[in-house]
Parts: sequence; structure tokens; C-alpha cells
Amino acid sequence: KRALSVWTELNPMAQQLIEAYPLPFAGGHRLVFPQERISLDLWLGDAADCFPMMHSEQPVNAWFLDGFAPACNPELWEEQIFNHIMRLSAQGTTFASFSVAGVLKRALKSYGVSITRPKGFGHKREMLKAIWQDNAPPTLEPKTPEVLHIIGSGIAGLTCAWTAAQRGITVHLYDQSAPLSGASGNPLAFLNPKLPPIEQAPIHLMLVCWQYAMRFYQNFDAFKPIKIEQTHEKDLAQIAQIAHTYPNQLVSYQELDNQKGKLCLHQGAALSPHAFAKVVLEHPLVHFHQTKIEKIEPVKDAYQLITQHECISAKHVICCNARELNSLLPNTPLLKPIRGQVSWAKVTQKFHESTQHTGFSYGGYAVPLNENELIFGASFLPKDDSSELTEKDHEHNFTLLDQYLPQLSQQLVAKSDWQGRASVRAQSADYFPLVGLVNKDLPHLYCFAGLGSKGFLFAPLCSELLMSIIYQQPLPMPQELVQKLRPQRFRKKGLV
Repeated sequence: KRALSVWTELNPMAQQLIEAYPLPFAGGHRLVFPQERISLDLWLGDAADCFPMMHSEQPVNAWFLDGFAPACNPELWEEQIFNHIMRLSAQGTTFASFSVAGVLKRALKSYGVSITRPKGFGHKREMLKAIWQDNAPPTLEPKTPEVLHIIGSGIAGLTCAWTAAQRGITVHLYDQSAPLSGASGNPLAFLNPKLPPIEQAPIHLMLVCWQYAMRFYQNFDAFKPIKIEQTHEKDLAQIAQIAHTYPNQLVSYQELDNQKGKLCLHQGAALSPHAFAKVVLEHPLVHFHQTKIEKIEPVKDAYQLITQHECISAKHVICCNARELNSLLPNTPLLKPIRGQVSWAKVTQKFHESTQHTGFSYGGYAVPLNENELIFGASFLPKDDSSELTEKDHEHNFTLLDQYLPQLSQQLVAKSDWQGRASVRAQSADYFPLVGLVNKDLPHLYCFAGLGSKGFLFAPLCSELLMSIIYQQPLPMPQELVQKLRPQRFRKKGLV
């Protein structure tokens, strides 16, 4: 805040940056400011650890090498750092530095970079300016589509549509049913990450996605900040140790009397999926079409999306249609069905204000929908593709709730007045979603599916990743994670 206060003309943008500034976790953090049309990637940690994680199809245009004097900070001027700087550069990339130290000049000259030393700022006699022209890889002009065709209007399709529209791209969104008619259509979504050991933070998909999702959803009225009380029965010493490595404002831990532990996540969230969808579908660049895409046929430089009544020409296509992906594109990795049913019911006494802003996680979950209703669940039945509501699953949800939170279960009205919803999630063999190009032989045909039970948590950052791939922009997560999400990752394992 002190540093930014010097430039009063930047106060509005500085305040946005302060409000969006991430928690001090190592790794990459993408901050998006759509009104300013700016995306900012912050990489926190040792440069030797961060640089290998960075990847971009398009080169960096300009480097400001402000690593302090080599004598004061020699690690930032080592050969491995320069190797990554040059890996991310290309013909026309420029360099500037307050320092004109010999180690910097020699490193740049070794790659053929042309260096000049104009007058420096303030008391500095010289500064360094440079440009890479000779022996540099060429810069390719990115081919950015003006229109995207997205199949599927669950949380994957909706976040892709919104992320594209925020870039000024026209989106055609197709679904055979109404938006959120599948597994994404419950009355409430619960952003409840399982925290890893903090040293895994840079490459732990759930933690990386959760941080971005919190920043993403808070721009919508559908977002509700809550604290989350996670009850644990196993590995309590490990859970306590993990909790103590995180910032106190984020996590606290308490041992309970009955051989259980409670980890309190002070920055959790709930989301109204239908309120979120309404905002996305009202965007002027998002056009929803209720029609079934029955087949995708490649044609020269494009695809034909075939419905019962027409053929739609599309150059860039994203399939976000969960298990229907395997029917539409048979060579994609198999997604297995997992049935889940949630229950919700009125309570006999209004929730206290603090309870209305608390979610509970205990193997199942429970969250107040409002001051009078509780939603709880969910059943988890692999290889079951039924979406019929059953009393058996209602009973399962109640038994779990009653075991851990009897103070809530005893407030529920009679079961005859309960409501519920059953749906089928799509899950990949390794529990990671499929994000990226379907096949290297099918250009501009992408998929985003297999989100399992963490769809609302994974979707925002994975959508940002997909748009960054399509538009050849810097990727918003470490390359190691990107590789784990590639749809083609199963080919070597024989799991397709």
C-alpha cells in the first residue's frame, strides 16, 4: 500500500490490486481485472522454482530485469534463470534494467541480444536497454478466433462462455436441455477444498483452483462467503500439522473430545448455480441454443455441428457435455458415472445468523440454503447412472448428518416434506478433469469434461486455462498441472 500510494493517479487500479492480492502461497496466481482488460500473473516463490513452471505459446514482449545488483542478489542472475528468460522470449523481445553489471551483459550477449547503455534514471549514470533480433526464434502472429461454439451448459460450459465473452468473443452455447439440467443444477454449490501440505501448494490442483474460484465468483451476486467447519476422524496429527502451516486468517484447528478434529476454513464459499447461470446467459455476447448436437464432422479448416434439423459451421469448438462427450467423440477418454443425490428441507427453528454463514463438511456436507432451509448430502454411487430420486439416498444423507451434526438433523421437518435432486457426475479414471485439445490431429476441437464432484471449484481456472491455450496466452497454472489435465494423457497408459 505504501509503495502504490506514491502514484495517486493509479489509486483506483491500485485498490483493485490490493483487494485481489492472493494469499502468500508459492506458485502462480492469475488476477483478472475485466473492466480494465488486464490480466496479471503473480508468481510467488524462488525464481529458480517458479520459472520452470511458466509456459506460453506466445513470447514475452518486454522484460524489466529488476533483480537488484548481482552482488546483492546473485541467485537471480544465475545461468538457469537466464535460460528460462530466453526460453520465454523470441525475436523482438526487449529487455531493460537499472543494472549494467557485467554478468547481465554477458548473459544477454551470449544469446545474440543487442545491448545499449543510455543515460539512467535519477542519479544512475547508465541503464541497460536491449532487444533480441539475431539468432532469435521467430514470433508467430496468434490466430485468435472471434467466435466460439460450446456444447454443454453445465458449470464447465457456463464458465467457458463467460471467460470467452469477457475477452470480447462471441459465444454460441448449445444444450439439448435447459442450462444446468445435469449435475451442476443443484440449488447450491459448496466450495470446500481439501487442503494439502502447504509445500504442495504450487502444483496441487484443488488448492490452485480454489484460490482462483474465490476471486472469480465474488464478482457475482450468486456468491456467498462462508466459513467451513471440516470434521476429521483420521490422521488428526497430520491435519493439525497442515493447519498450523497455513496463515491464521485462513485456517484454524481444534481437537474435539470424541477423537475427532475440526479444521475451520475461514474463507470458504457457497454459490447459487442458477443465479450465476442467469448472469452468464444475459451477457450480450453469449447466445444459448436449446438443441442437441448429434455429431461433429471435420471439414476443411472447420467442423460441422450436426443437429436433427441443421448443420452449423464452426471453426473453434469446445465440448463441455460431461458423459455425453464419449458419445459425441468416441475416441475420448472414458468418463465413468457417479450418482449423487442431495436433500433439502425446512427447519423447525430459524438458523442463527452465524449458522447461516457456516458450512459443514464431515464425509458429507450441510449448508443453510437460507434462514429456514438446510441442504445436505450427498450420496456417492460409482457406476450408477440413475437420476431418479430415492428414499434410500434421503435416508443415507440423513444418517450421515445425524451422526455428525445431530443439532441440525433434529431440527428438520418430517421426511414427507423433504425435497431432493439426483444427478450423475462424470469422472475420469485419474479423477482429474479433461482440459485441452481433444486430439493433435483435430485442430481447434477442445474438451472440458470429467469434473466429478468438484466442478464448481475446478471450472473457473480450468476455463481460464482453456482460453489461454486457445488464444496462445501465458498459461495460468504450472506446466506440470497442465500436463495432468491433457485429454491425451491416457494414451500411454492404455486407459482410453
